[in-house]
Amino acid sequence: MMKSERMFGRWIVVGTAAAMAVMASGCASMSDSQRTTAQGAGMGAALGAALGGVIGHQSGSGMEGAVIGGLLGAAGGAAYGNHVASKKEQYASDEAYIDAVLEQARQVRDDTEQRNIGLQTEIAQLDVQVTEMVAALADGTAARTEAVALQKQLELKLADARTGLKTVSDEILIQREVVSSEEDTAERDQLRALEATIAELEEQKDELTLQTERLADLSSRMSV
Repeated sequence: MMKSERMFGRWIVVGTAAAMAVMASGCASMSDSQRTTAQGAGMGAALGAALGGVIGHQSGSGMEGAVIGGLLGAAGGAAYGNHVASKKEQYASDEAYIDAVLEQARQVRDDTEQRNIGLQTEIAQLDVQVTEMVAALADGTAARTEAVALQKQLELKLADARTGLKTVSDEILIQREVVSSEEDTAERDQLRALEATIAELEEQKDELTLQTERLADLSSRMSV
């Protein structure tokens, strides 16, 4: 067996251990929704730890990558546990379930679109402010406290954009899983509508990724 294959197996074990630890929290004292969330987090921890370990190994930090990947995967799994997609038993029919899932996907798409529209204007304004501030700092006409305030504003905006990016990324993964699991039972028209919405979510995610990168660049320029 090649070394890389042995390492991959090791991170699978790490991931599985993480999953078991999280899923063990889904004890009898939990409600159904709490148990679903905990189990989703466990599954995400397993996959995240395995992938994170492999990536980390490539950079010489396999264990660190496994731990970080497990934490991120657990967060994504928990998102599924709280999502309408995990509550199929609450709906009277497959059709009603897919309608609810589709509505959720469209809501996230619309929210992300509005976020992108707002960021386009805000980033243009912030770009001007950063350019002026950097010049003012260079010629001594701006106080450092003004620069610090602008830097904090950029950091908050960047954190918010990253939160939105995680939300839309989680939504895409969950909706893809719904399409896969329901392809044999759902109406074809419903699945086509869901697939089209996933494609629109992907477009909005790509746009938000660019906006996030622009904010990160502005924040870097304003490092004080």
